[in-house]
Amino acid sequence: MDRETFLDLIPAYALGALDEHEQAEIESRLADDAEAQALLAEYQTLTQALSLTTTVRPAPAHLGDDLRRRVAASKPPVTPAVLPVRRSPLHLRWLAAAAVLAVVIGVVGGLALLRPQDETVCPNTQSLYQQIIASPNYVRIALAPGDEFADISGDLVADPTQNAAILHMKHLPTIQPDQTFQLWLAGPDQTVSGGLFQRAADDTCIVLPLEYGLDQYNGFGVALEPAGGSPNPNQRSGPRVASVRLGDA
Repeated sequence: MDRETFLDLIPAYALGALDEHEQAEIESRLADDAEAQALLAEYQTLTQALSLTTTVRPAPAHLGDDLRRRVAASKPPVTPAVLPVRRSPLHLRWLAAAAVLAVVIGVVGGLALLRPQDETVCPNTQSLYQQIIASPNYVRIALAPGDEFADISGDLVADPTQNAAILHMKHLPTIQPDQTFQLWLAGPDQTVSGGLFQRAADDTCIVLPLEYGLDQYNGFGVALEPAGGSPNPNQRSGPRVASVRLGDA
C-alpha cells in the first residue's frame, strides 16, 4: 500500500469501514506517522459529533462495503498531466473532510428512513420513546377510546425489561378550564391515580409512573375529571376517555 492510498483510507478507518486486512495495515503504519495520526484525530472528532445527531442502532452487515464503494466513488477521476501539481496539505485535508462528511450524512439519512414513522411523536418524551421502540422486547398495544370519545386513537409502547411505558394519545378533545384529564393505573391490589394532565397541541404522551413491574398491571386508563381530579382516590368519577388492557397484547 503506497502512502497516498494509506492516507486516503484514514477517513474510512475512522468510520470503522475497513476490512480486517486493511485495518491491520493502517494500524501498523499509524504509530510511526504523525501526519496520519493528526488526520485520524480530525476524522474521529467529526464522526463522533455526527453520531450525537441520531439514535445508535446496529449497522447493517453490508454497510462497510457500501461505504468503501461510496468513498471510492467520491474521488475525482485521475487525468494525465504534463507536470505534477502539488496541492497544499490543507487543501487536500478539507476536500477529504468534505467528501467524508457527505458520505456519513448520506448513511445517517439512509438509516433514519428505516425508523418507524411515529418515532418523532411527543418531543417531551422523545428520548425515552426512542429507547423503548429500539428495544427488541418492546410491545405496542392499541388504545381503546371511550364511548363518548370515538375520535381518539393511540397506543401504549412499553419495554417490559426496562419497566418503561408511554401512553401515546391522538385527538384528545379540547376541554373546559374547570376540567382535566386524569391517568389511572390498575395495579395488582387497587387502582391508583397516575396524575393530572392537559391536552398537548397535537399528540399527547404520558410516561407511566410504574410502581410495580409492568406485568403486574391489569391496564391503564384516562378519564375526564374536575380540575382538581376525581374526588375518589381509587376510582374515576368522570367518563372514560381511553384505556389499554394489557391482556390485549
